[in-house]
Amino acid sequence: MKQIIEKIFYEKGFKIDNELLLNNNVFFAERTANNKFDFFVVLFKKTEEITEDLDDEFSNYLNLIVQRRQNYIGLDKNLSLIIFIECNSLEEHKKIDSIIFDIEEDPYDFKKYVLVHSLDEVKELSENLSDNELKVTDYIEQKLVDSELFSDFKKGKKNGVITEYELITKLYIKLPFLNLRNLSRDTLDLSALIKTEIKEEDYNIWIELLNLSSLSNQLEDDIQKMEFFVNSLEEEDVE
Repeated sequence: MKQIIEKIFYEKGFKIDNELLLNNNVFFAERTANNKFDFFVVLFKKTEEITEDLDDEFSNYLNLIVQRRQNYIGLDKNLSLIIFIECNSLEEHKKIDSIIFDIEEDPYDFKKYVLVHSLDEVKELSENLSDNELKVTDYIEQKLVDSELFSDFKKGKKNGVITEYELITKLYIKLPFLNLRNLSRDTLDLSALIKTEIKEEDYNIWIELLNLSSLSNQLEDDIQKMEFFVNSLEEEDVE
């Protein structure tokens, strides 16, 4: 997972430092060119590593960044933490649900995002990327706007392709700088097809996803809507 995420950050114009935070499971990413001023701590953990005692680890990362990036005034106000958690069962997920909620709601030190993924999701995406010549960001965008995949995803189908699609959807929800570029005419024509294949309320959510913008004031609302959508699908599967 770490390699995939590093490529996404790199393709979006970030510089990546794997040594700044003194941990093999975390990297620091910064983007300051072209009027950008974005800084991320990107952390990778397994379910058993998620405890209520993570605040000290987060504070340590913040201190290291402030000490070693003193030339950036206001860095601490533009710093986000993204945690990728490998979780391979519903039981594991339930054990850490409350901790994840507390992490994301904590207003101190970082703006925090948590993405929970399975090993199968990462395996599917990794294998497909290795067989494809597209950049990671181009590939996941291409998959995201595929109307047939979206329809199968909504219907709750379970196969390798949908497993990958679930991860791609979560990436667009949780990575605030990921947004869809201006699409080609052929791709935009998908909207008519999508509208005929899915319910009206789902089509509206689809449009929200297409309009995601990393710098928009509407981003938080869009994310909440997409999180609600994905959560509703998960609830349907459990039922």
